[in-house]
Amino acid sequence: MGKYIKKPKQSAPRMWGKQARAMTVRQQRRDTIYKMKLKRHSGKCPCFVCGKHVTLEDATLEHVIERSKGGTDDMSNLDISHGKCNEERSKK
Repeated sequence: MGKYIKKPKQSAPRMWGKQARAMTVRQQRRDTIYKMKLKRHSGKCPCFVCGKHVTLEDATLEHVIERSKGGTDDMSNLDISHGKCNEERSKK
């Protein structure tokens, strides 16, 4: 009888360079702003759009003044929102 040959596991593609660093910076900023809001609001992180609590898993960065309207990526122009709220706001 034939022998079984194990195929090597395929790993997920890696990102290199600026794109990988940008994601890391974005995630760090999101986590930092989320933690600051938790401290400021007694353990709850309100959504910038709807005001309901946002979990860290559902948290996305929201530009207070949209980049298309002259907003920057500065920490003072970033807030936390639900992923769905962020999408709805960007459609308007």
